[in-house]
Amino acid sequence: MAGKTALRVVAFGEEKVLAEWARDPRCRVSYEALRNRLKAGIDPETALSGTANPGRRKNPVERKRPVGQRIDPVNGGFTAYGETKPLSEWASDPRCKVSAEGLRFRLRQGMSMEEALVASKRYHDIRYEAFGDEKTLVQWSSDPRCKVSRPTLSRRLAAGMSIEEALGSEPVPRELRGKVALDRIAGFGEMKSLAEWARDPRSQVTARALARRLRAGVPLESAVRRTEGRPKLIKLYSAFGESKNIKEWAKDERCAVSEKALGDRLRGGMAIELALSGYLPPPEPKSEPQFEAFGESKSMKAWLEDPRCRVKRPTVLLRMRLGRTFEQAI
Repeated sequence: MAGKTALRVVAFGEEKVLAEWARDPRCRVSYEALRNRLKAGIDPETALSGTANPGRRKNPVERKRPVGQRIDPVNGGFTAYGETKPLSEWASDPRCKVSAEGLRFRLRQGMSMEEALVASKRYHDIRYEAFGDEKTLVQWSSDPRCKVSRPTLSRRLAAGMSIEEALGSEPVPRELRGKVALDRIAGFGEMKSLAEWARDPRSQVTARALARRLRAGVPLESAVRRTEGRPKLIKLYSAFGESKNIKEWAKDERCAVSEKALGDRLRGGMAIELALSGYLPPPEPKSEPQFEAFGESKSMKAWLEDPRCRVKRPTVLLRMRLGRTFEQAI
């Protein structure tokens, strides 16, 4: 079976296949963008230069946005393939190979509209300048000056933060997200954010407990100590002229039951001395309901054994649910 013939394109007086033109220094767009522009009917030289098609729109305006700049997802018009549309229309265009969110993210990263539309991974090659260095996003995420993960770094850049702010800001603990404002808090002669104080070696409590105490107005120096807060009240029980808690009574030689059994007995209302002795009161006899028929009163079991009862228990109960008297039911 014969193979497919490579598409040859003529531009600038030369004829090359599409892959060769994509590697040519005069090509200003990616391979996918070049292919899509040629499919859209743009002449080869215009497609290679990366400008809009002058035959389809006069005075085309190419939008160039710096990294992290916010875009208007409704009213902003974006030009690609010689057309200008709002972002929502470009997202539903058949030539768009990414989702609406992916398209918005790529535009925030400074990509041109045509590059953002195609399913290319070239945004991984974008280099960001910070602290006098220039690196890709993957390289920055491995840098010791980066305090967050690579997905967090990407989200921060897409939200409009500068690269240095995105790299240097402390991550917010999961239990504090959306709950506590990360203001600068003074304590011990220092100024730190809430997340930094939660990780400070002088903090003896969890991040959640620290946030709760600070919201309640407790000073930072007191909030980080484990002893801060309301003391736990322990109930004491008096017996034999002594007062002890449940744990102490369970260790006493006069206690004949386990700590759990003692606690259950006391919480059930039993007197302390009786609970310690291991005495079990006899169960109270269960009183069976009485039913009247033929001038007599008996339990259900006694009536079922009576020769005047001609049906079984389920039939009796069903008849009574239907409104019959007990005498009629049996």
